[in-house]
Order: sequence, then C-alpha cells, then structure tokens
Amino acid sequence: MLGACKSSPNITNMELDKRDNSIKIDYLARHSEWVLIIAEWSYSAWHKYDLTFTVERSLESIKTRLNMNKIPLTLVAIHNNKPIATANLKKSVPVLDAPKNKIWLGSFYVEPSYRNKGIGSRMLKAICNEAVRLGHNEIYLFSSDPEMPNWYKKYSWEVVNKLPYQGHIVTIMRWKAPFVK
Repeated sequence: MLGACKSSPNITNMELDKRDNSIKIDYLARHSEWVLIIAEWSYSAWHKYDLTFTVERSLESIKTRLNMNKIPLTLVAIHNNKPIATANLKKSVPVLDAPKNKIWLGSFYVEPSYRNKGIGSRMLKAICNEAVRLGHNEIYLFSSDPEMPNWYKKYSWEVVNKLPYQGHIVTIMRWKAPFVK
C-alpha cells in the first residue's frame, strides 16, 4: 500500500504488474515522442471540467515536465512499446485558494482498456515514490470527478477541502509519507 511508500532512486523499468513483465514505468523525458499522445489524453479527460483547456495548452504544459531529477516531471506506464498510463508531479494548480508552495499530483490518466487491472494503483505508488525520492513528504491533488476521492482514500489520501473551480466543486486531497527511520 502507499502508506509504506519508500524512496526509489531509479524508477526506470520498474514493474507495474509482477504477473506481466511487459508493463514498465519510466520517465516521459525518455519517451518524448509520446508527448502529443499524453497531451491529447489530458485534454480529452479534463476539458469537460475546464472549457478553457486546449490541446495546445496541455502540450505546452507537458513539455515543461520532461524531467527526471526535479519537479515538474511526468511518469508513463508502457505496454507493448506504447504508453498506457501517465501521472505527473507539479508545483502549482490553477485552483484559487488551493494550498500554495506544495507538490501536486496531476494529469493522472490510465487508458480505458487498462483500467481495473491494478495499473492505476501502481502508477500512484510510483509517483508517490518519486515525490519522496525528491525530498517531498506530502503530495496534494485536486479531483474534478466526485467519484475519484473514494478511490484515493483506499491509498491513504485524505480530503482536506472542497473548492469552486470553473463552475464546479473540486476535492482537494493530501497524501503524507509515513515517517521512516
């Protein structure tokens, strides 16, 4: 479980599913040819919550996250040499009154045909590991989908607030790394 998330100095080729060694996780920085695919996923998933969000804006944002040793960064899950999921860490979100100077999980997406197979939970653990590796003991997220907070709660995330954003309410959540001696 993520409650026992520990630092992972090299996430390259970390197995997402031990039953299927063909599913790997890596930094998007090593697979920049997939930036447009990731931008299109982001647009298709979140445009309905923010009508000002465009593919171009998504693409520009993702290009800033092609890092491996600093935030912002993006991870990608890979199966059969194609991306199947993504998540990133960033330093800010556009939600007014959201906590400032925090690290945020963003653009967390799993391709529909790969959902409910454990990939999302492994991506969440991997991005958590990255935050801890980079010296951050807590991560925030905001969810526009009112059903998603229940999923995150299974992995030790807690609701800290609900705020208005682009005409709807978003849920602000936080994950804290456990103290490890």
